[in-house]
Amino acid sequence: MADISFAASPPLVFSDTSGVVTTAAFNVPAGATLVALCGSEIRDVTYTVTTNAVGAGLVWRKQLQNTDGNSGAAIVTTRAPAALTGLTVTLATGTDDAALKVLVARDVHPIHPVGKRFQGFGTVADYTPVCYTATKPGTWAAGVGVDYSGAGACSSSDVGEAYDAGSSMDGIAVRKSAAATGRDAVMSMNFATTAPNPQWSVAVVELMPDDGSTARHEVNTFDGGTNGATVSTANSGGTGNAFGNVVGQPRYTNAERLGGTGLSVVNPLPGTDTHLDWTNISLPGPLYGVRMYVHRVGVPSGFVGLFALLGSTGVVSKAYLMDDGRLHIYADAAATLVASTGVPLPSNAWARVELRYTIDAGAGAVEAWTYLDPHSADHDDYVIATGLTWPGGPPATVEFHLEGDATSSYYLDDLALGPDKVGPSVLPTRTGTRTARGALPAAHRAGSW
Repeated sequence: MADISFAASPPLVFSDTSGVVTTAAFNVPAGATLVALCGSEIRDVTYTVTTNAVGAGLVWRKQLQNTDGNSGAAIVTTRAPAALTGLTVTLATGTDDAALKVLVARDVHPIHPVGKRFQGFGTVADYTPVCYTATKPGTWAAGVGVDYSGAGACSSSDVGEAYDAGSSMDGIAVRKSAAATGRDAVMSMNFATTAPNPQWSVAVVELMPDDGSTARHEVNTFDGGTNGATVSTANSGGTGNAFGNVVGQPRYTNAERLGGTGLSVVNPLPGTDTHLDWTNISLPGPLYGVRMYVHRVGVPSGFVGLFALLGSTGVVSKAYLMDDGRLHIYADAAATLVASTGVPLPSNAWARVELRYTIDAGAGAVEAWTYLDPHSADHDDYVIATGLTWPGGPPATVEFHLEGDATSSYYLDDLALGPDKVGPSVLPTRTGTRTARGALPAAHRAGSW
């Protein structure tokens, strides 16, 4: 595995009179990942990243946009398959100010360049949040911070490049000086200012090294869609991995939005067969991790489908949302109940559900975590069933279902699939010490039902 390193990059550019900024021309090595660290005085803006003709064909993907504070911070990436000479990158925010720093990172994973994500809000001059614990050795943290007060000079004990856009905003683009030394290494990031009353909005991502694996880590936040439009295979890849199959008429919506910004997806015709599928999934096994953010409305009259895992010869497993708000997980379509969650999903609120399947003949398992605080690191319920033999053959398709019924519906957001437990899309914002929930609930085993 090659280590992530950084090639020469253009100077940070900013403007307090125009929402459009363009970098100086720079060269890009073949296979490099471009990491656009974007800032704006206003939080809820649209970040549009483009290039000159040299970069024709590059596809930019928004990895993170902050939802806390007043200012805007976002991180957008693309990969250059071939070397580029004389590239310029332009950011447009639709407001009267913008800031852009583009990092040129070598040996970042070509399929899933970003692992964990953090967005935070701080009101101290020396803001050093713990952003995440490293997924593996060799990952690298990069981020951007914007101070809404616009009343000081920014700096960082990490590697940073700062700007002062007058009274509009101040900010800094930051990366660590070294990669993570081990799995679960605590990664913090420093954002400092001389301003007396700062209001930091920050976004940080974990860049993943190219370890040669071909396992896809699928993610879709739906934020690249259009409010009110029907989701399709063609329009579903704006901020994530496009779906290979769409059944029914799922719709992008801003009616209920995880974190208060962006879009989620809903079925406008409850009771109709509606689901979004990632097909031809390529994971090495035996682990298959799934993440769903669910906003439940009403109570099902019986049970409604939420998730399905399909193999080459049939259904491996299905998960249903029951009338008591809990999940029942089955082997096959609904032949054998193997696990039930211990706490109900809340009504009219977001929660996070994570599943991890072990597909191994005679030694298979399924685990389910429920998080009533959707971005929490502390689960409210954990269940496990072991000693399972899954039908259906090796997993090939995952389906996220939205049908609902006459008495219930639900919204989905920030869906993900990976080769292990996925974790939250954004780690909890922390300006102090998080209060522990206490002892974790005991595991429920399938044999007790």
